[in-house]
Amino acid sequence: MRSVEYIGIPIAVLTMLLAQRIEVRVGAAAAGWVAALPIAFGVASAAIAVTQNHADASLIALSAAGHVAPMVAYAIAFVWLTTRLGAVLGFLLAIVVYVTASVAVIPANDVARITIGVLAIVVGGLYVARQPRAFPTGKIPTHTQRLLSLGSAVLVVAFITVTNQYFGPGLAGAIGAFPTMSTTIALFITHRSGLRNANSVMGGMVKSLPIYLTYCLAFALLIPITTVWWAVAGASVLALLSATLTWTRVELADITVNIPPHDET
Repeated sequence: MRSVEYIGIPIAVLTMLLAQRIEVRVGAAAAGWVAALPIAFGVASAAIAVTQNHADASLIALSAAGHVAPMVAYAIAFVWLTTRLGAVLGFLLAIVVYVTASVAVIPANDVARITIGVLAIVVGGLYVARQPRAFPTGKIPTHTQRLLSLGSAVLVVAFITVTNQYFGPGLAGAIGAFPTMSTTIALFITHRSGLRNANSVMGGMVKSLPIYLTYCLAFALLIPITTVWWAVAGASVLALLSATLTWTRVELADITVNIPPHDET
């Protein structure tokens, strides 16, 4: 087991720290947008290309790109179910939705799965846009919440690497696609300020998925024909272009108005 494959762990931790800071200062949707960026996944897939082979790295990225539709299904299910059934039960059932959707897309070829993913992003964007806007609270995560959140970031990279080593790139891509960091932020926000803000995290995550899809697809196509560094650079440039477009659609919390907490549970 080569330690360089885990270089994505500190990157994931830094991403989570950034998302936590942004959630307090700018809002829950912005935190979800940041947490869903393919930063840790990009580093992990590049490390796999360096230590193993380009073919596996391409398959992992392609598998992750093909799981965008299950990610959207999970986000919609999370919002709909937690609002009606509470955070814990809603979250558990949303995981079932993700697994079911992931299994459902397996028979489809790569083009079909990516096409479905694009359509899912459109539908998901329309759904989350209709949800109540997050409100600023000024509450910051406790030290325990911060540590647990950072732990989830570590698990993302570790699961991708270990799963690829023992079960192959297809399953590794599916596990890597699960929005672990966005979910962690959402669950802790539920405890601090209620489900409206937690659901806003999921909304931000959905709006960030075009960036995720762009990076994964570009990396998957570039890595078999060029070096790791050129593949990462090319995919990153395209992802940044996508980021400039999606960030403008993220609803930032209105820091001039402190709306009283209100959940619909």
